[in-house]
Amino acid sequence: MKFRIITDAEIERLKKEEEIERLKKQVKEGLCQFLVIDSQDHISKENKESIKLKLKATDDEGHESSIFEYLPGGDTIFSHHRRKSFCEQVGLMDKFNEGELSAIDCLDRYGECLVKVEKGKNGYPDSLKVHSYPHLIEKPSSLEDEPIFDDKMPF
Repeated sequence: MKFRIITDAEIERLKKEEEIERLKKQVKEGLCQFLVIDSQDHISKENKESIKLKLKATDDEGHESSIFEYLPGGDTIFSHHRRKSFCEQVGLMDKFNEGELSAIDCLDRYGECLVKVEKGKNGYPDSLKVHSYPHLIEKPSSLEDEPIFDDKMPF
């Protein structure tokens, strides 16, 4: 086999070019649609139950990225809020209210999430993270029959 030897400088240049191309194609920070494409029961570093989700996120420009998300177990306020907001977003409030959520319940669910870029640490590149799941705001039924404009206005 014959091959060309690539210098360290060329390798660094190629890595930068690949990173630039990757960043052009990944979703942008902001509100994204997501689909849960993989879901597994998981034990955290703290030896607590959690659910590891792989989300396929799509932004309003059509860019797609895979984002890993962990729904934490435990009794902290953060854990409670994270599970509840996810369940509200994907229609699993019945499971949340029962206090029982499994990985299989989460699979193939979809909704919206707010995505942020998290700075890389220890030599790892920046990565996309789910910052939050926005609350669903429903229009109160009392407003459904209200007119949008008051025709009594002279202009």
